[in-house]
Amino acid sequence: GSDMGAEKFMHIKAATSQKSPDCVVMNVTVRSMKLHGGAFGERGGIRPSKE
Repeated sequence: GSDMGAEKFMHIKAATSQKSPDCVVMNVTVRSMKLHGGAFGERGGIRPSKE
């Protein structure tokens, strides 16, 4: 997913510019954390609650 794309981008960008990033900002929603994290027991095909 996006983690491999970001890693590839950072490696190419850092090698080209000869600078490494000091930080990375990730923007996520609670809904995506529930769906992709697996800690909340959401199942595929079931619409998550709107919290």
